[in-house]
Amino acid sequence: MYQTFPELQHILNSGHRPNKCLILYHITMLSLKKILVPTDFSDNAATAYNMAHELATRFGATVDFIHIIQTLHYYNKSIAKLSVPLKTDDDLYPQLKKQASHKIKRLMDDYLKPDTKGEGIVHIAPKPSWAIAKHAEQGEYDLVLMATLGEHDSNFMIGSVAEKVIRYSDVPVLSTGQSNLDTINNIVLPTDGSQLSLKALPLATSIALTFNATITLFHVQELYGTVAESAMNNPLKSVDENIRDTIYSGLEKFFTNSWDNVELRKGENFESQLVYYESDSSRTVNVNMVIERGISAHYAIAEYATENADIVVMTTHGHTGLAHAFLGSTAENIARHVKLPVITVKPDFDAMPTT
Repeated sequence: MYQTFPELQHILNSGHRPNKCLILYHITMLSLKKILVPTDFSDNAATAYNMAHELATRFGATVDFIHIIQTLHYYNKSIAKLSVPLKTDDDLYPQLKKQASHKIKRLMDDYLKPDTKGEGIVHIAPKPSWAIAKHAEQGEYDLVLMATLGEHDSNFMIGSVAEKVIRYSDVPVLSTGQSNLDTINNIVLPTDGSQLSLKALPLATSIALTFNATITLFHVQELYGTVAESAMNNPLKSVDENIRDTIYSGLEKFFTNSWDNVELRKGENFESQLVYYESDSSRTVNVNMVIERGISAHYAIAEYATENADIVVMTTHGHTGLAHAFLGSTAENIARHVKLPVITVKPDFDAMPTT
């Protein structure tokens, strides 16, 4: 998923050095070459089209559109009981598929340029979310990009298909309530210091490199405590400093196990340096850490992101505390309550370290 991006060499040679927390690392970037855009043809679903084109242009990717015609099980049974001369498989669905194919073609012609235009795909399936997630995985897509509202403001997307795609998809999912992605200055990455929550860091780093953005590691101190709050307790330090140090330890462990050419250089307060090397090349990204208190992780993340972020990048699973909500619905709730672009990443559990 990650590869060398030659066009970044010019930025690298400029010698830019931000003055907050820094990540220095080798020039590896997200290989964003295939983007899948689900659509139900509603006006709200069109929110994703311009953003797909912008990302495809920036990363040199192609964009495929997909529409799922949901099979009507009970309708099929009712038609059969009426003994009318209509077979849904032979008569209804082929016509719907033909119509949908024409609609997709028109949309792609309207929103995409020839060099970013991929295929228009129409599938017939009982569960649209499963069909989208399955096609994304089998088609080896790098990103699924979908609007957070569909037909009737909820039917296709939030509350239904989009949340389930976030839950099921092994491919990163970008859900958005806005149509443009002109600039990204601040990327919020929620974390409790667990290895699972940090699995979104490489993707956040890739985006930060492309847009010259800052990464904010955002931690919520919940009512019932989190991994970060229970791991360290130095009486000479404040609660926030102990949480910070635990997250630093999680970062160091993540780099050792998953990103072994990265070095953490701790700075003053909540700004430090992550140094990522490859040969003689290095680049920098500003990284800050923000710790807040809240009863609900997703509300705290949503409030902070709405006021301070341009995009949220987060994993869909974690361990306890903040992460116990990840296991349930935090990522889906963030997508529901934040109109900003939200990218969710499902960790590869088979690749996770056991110690």
